[in-house]
Amino acid sequence: MKSLGLRWRVTITFAILSLSVAAIVSGSTYAVASLYLSSQRTDAAITRASLDARAVAASLRAGAAPGESLAQLPVVDGSQPMLRIGEQWFTSTVAVPPDLLPASLLDEGARTGAQQRVEIAGEPYLIIAMPLDTSLFVEVFPLRTLDATLTFGGWGLVAVTVLAGALGAFLGWYVARRLLVPVDQLGAGALALAEGHLDARLPDAGDPDLDPIAHAFNEMAEAVQARIAREQRFAANVSHELRSPMTAISGVTDLLEERTPDMAPQDAKIVDHLARQVRRLSRMLVDLLEISRMGANEHIETEPVDVRALAAQVVRAQGLSDDIVIGPPAVVSTDGRHLERVFDNIARNAQSHGEGLRAVSVADQGPAVAVHFDDAGPGVDPELAERIFEPFVRGEAADPTSGAGLGMAIVLEHAQAIAAMVSVGTSPLGGARVTVLIPRADPS
Repeated sequence: MKSLGLRWRVTITFAILSLSVAAIVSGSTYAVASLYLSSQRTDAAITRASLDARAVAASLRAGAAPGESLAQLPVVDGSQPMLRIGEQWFTSTVAVPPDLLPASLLDEGARTGAQQRVEIAGEPYLIIAMPLDTSLFVEVFPLRTLDATLTFGGWGLVAVTVLAGALGAFLGWYVARRLLVPVDQLGAGALALAEGHLDARLPDAGDPDLDPIAHAFNEMAEAVQARIAREQRFAANVSHELRSPMTAISGVTDLLEERTPDMAPQDAKIVDHLARQVRRLSRMLVDLLEISRMGANEHIETEPVDVRALAAQVVRAQGLSDDIVIGPPAVVSTDGRHLERVFDNIARNAQSHGEGLRAVSVADQGPAVAVHFDDAGPGVDPELAERIFEPFVRGEAADPTSGAGLGMAIVLEHAQAIAAMVSVGTSPLGGARVTVLIPRADPS
């Protein structure tokens, strides 16, 4: 299972920490508030019941009737006073019938006084019972308001907890985003460098802890650019310096070839072998010059190019019939010079190393056009296919006199210049298949 990215991990961590802290604070706040409010309500109810009991006792001693004694009591927060004399109950209201009062509470209240929180008909009440001279005084206090207050406060704390978690998640996302900006820039710069954009550089973040990373990357990129430039100049200079003596050697070789009919068979054979090696070396120098001229900053001239027509032109240049080119006309916006070099080197490679080019098929793939080159050879080993675009890489069965193994490297250089993709696989005809995927639009 793929693990979450750093940004998500930081976001989730901040959210969990914020949620945990908020939950602890909210839970503690609710517990303290609930205990305090309940204690305050109970103390107030006991005080109220004590005062009411004294008032009823004094009224009864003065000869007032039980009902009159209860009627003179003020009703506070919906309280209901009751009086039991013998087995008879007296009450000012009937909100809570006496027969619903807990018997254990009444028994204990008649002896020493008692209090108890109960639910009657689904409503919470606090019942306080106090003994009088010859009777029992009971007062019932509704707790609906207190419970509603605690419920509202509890849900408010839950909302605050959730909000704190969301705020923590946002803060984590923001912090991770800010921290990962230099990392994202570093990744983008490295990708651009890998794609051949040697002038890619990172801007300063304005942070003393992060700027050294950008400076180190920029120094590395400059070193890579300078090294590649030196290698290109070296290859170009060597190839250029070798062209003059190579031209002279080629001239002498051509002259010797013209005189082979007058030579002894042994001498003619030596001259023929020399001529093949000289031509091979000449082609290698031309290829080296071409690779050294290629670069990430090479100018691209975009124009409409008919891929099928260009493939047919390249096939005819190889001395083959353009009947092997199949598929509909397909026009792309690209640099025709680079694309021609891609097709030409693939076709020449198939002719030299793949026992001949058998088919070229053009396929429309929406935003891109695919061109498949199928040869008649034995195919390409999977291990070799991974390295075939490297310079001087050839198959074991390749003719050592047919080239230096630079053709496919040149193909890759030209393809990258026009943002085309090249791959090697197995042809349905039995040989190797080289596929060129060309974007329809100019990538720039």
